[in-house]
Amino acid sequence: MAKIGSVELERILEKICRKTRIIAEKSLPGKEIPYRESPSGRGLEWEIRGTLAAASEKELYDKEQILRALADGQSKIFEESDDPGMDAYDVLVSDVELSRLAGQLNRSSYTLRMLLKAIQYRRLAETYPSVAQQLLAVLNYCYKIAPQTLPGISQLLSYVLGMTVSAQTSPSVSQTATVYRKTNVGITSAGSTSYPTYTFGQDSGGSNVQYAANYINAFKFSLSDRAVVKKVGIYIYSSASGNIRLALYAADGTGGAPNTLLTQSSGTGMVNGWNEQDVTRVYITPGTYWLAWLHDTTSAYFTYNSSSNARYFRSHTYGSFPNPFGSGAWDNPSFTLRATYIRTRGYIKGMKIVPGWSGSAGILKFYFYAHASGNVRLAIYDNSLPKQKLWESSSIAVSSGWNSVNISAGTPTSLSLTGGSTYWLCWQTDSVNDVPSYVAGASGDGFYLAYDYGAYPSTISGETSSSEKWSMYIETDWF
Repeated sequence: MAKIGSVELERILEKICRKTRIIAEKSLPGKEIPYRESPSGRGLEWEIRGTLAAASEKELYDKEQILRALADGQSKIFEESDDPGMDAYDVLVSDVELSRLAGQLNRSSYTLRMLLKAIQYRRLAETYPSVAQQLLAVLNYCYKIAPQTLPGISQLLSYVLGMTVSAQTSPSVSQTATVYRKTNVGITSAGSTSYPTYTFGQDSGGSNVQYAANYINAFKFSLSDRAVVKKVGIYIYSSASGNIRLALYAADGTGGAPNTLLTQSSGTGMVNGWNEQDVTRVYITPGTYWLAWLHDTTSAYFTYNSSSNARYFRSHTYGSFPNPFGSGAWDNPSFTLRATYIRTRGYIKGMKIVPGWSGSAGILKFYFYAHASGNVRLAIYDNSLPKQKLWESSSIAVSSGWNSVNISAGTPTSLSLTGGSTYWLCWQTDSVNDVPSYVAGASGDGFYLAYDYGAYPSTISGETSSSEKWSMYIETDWF
């Protein structure tokens, strides 16, 4: 849940104040119950004009009627609210007879739960400490006058506010409350699958030539990356006509010839210029590979450069590529073909975060957004040289949408991070699918390291800096 800013929170509080005032006035026809902005200017609080003693002297209001109307109004606001965020907040009255108000609240356990949620889930008191102080005072008094109907109040307040509840003779709103909150650090919105792409092969040539149809023409190229291949493309210089299919073979035949079919396209009609075709995705590691084409009409001109033993070819009727490649012959030209790939599988990817809190905070969960199913491993490293592993998960099966893992389910089972320090959220996947969610960043926001899927190393060094960011974040415990 995203943190609510002070401007939005003030708007919600003002709306609650106005609505509760209307409800209370309906219970007291002809009476005006005013509110005013707090002296600090940080939010709106209910306030009876003057003290109850002054009100009694002027005989403006009946104390019991006022208190009952206020308490009723605070209960009804949860039933009548048209604002989905409103039920998490209640309006507390300063400098009035707390025993009566506490008695009213005591008869509405639902209202009391909402008061607790106001702090627990919306971090209200971080910005509005006076409201937290009033809440503490009222709950203290409730605990004093009716502990048997409010089980666990001391434990709840100890968890939510970090304070111990004890029976008080005169609860005071001036008591200082230490307020705890949760926060998220990282990218909390979904990104996209528009990952950076790379190519290997040959992007240009100097000469053009026609080749006979119904021949597989394969050309040898080197790859220096780990790659998930998505597309294979060929450049047609002119006179494009008919259909063409593209494929990728391993160089595992005799003398390094093409042999095992790794992936292929389903084919399309040829056009002049680049013909890029989707292939069934395949993960490959650095080495030598063969890019191949097969066409059904002898008319197109293909672009090439001369290169010794770069071509291996054989006759084959237009259709699916054979596996294995089969026996062929060697030739010299190297044609303008290329494969397009992404760096997802086969890497550790890291994203920099700098928590904004003060001191130390415990981490509860690690969230990761996926666009497709697959397995991932998550980890957190510090920013030392080399980077030290602080926590890691086991292998996790993820599905489309937000996925989370409890820190307690990883190693170690607990983790605290210090505000203002730099850390790295990391992921790796064993899938060729579009699993991670990409967000463009600035130089130095990320890193990548070639690494086989498995348990993370205790330290990371030799990584390559990048501008990649990812939809993932950590959630803190109350702090």
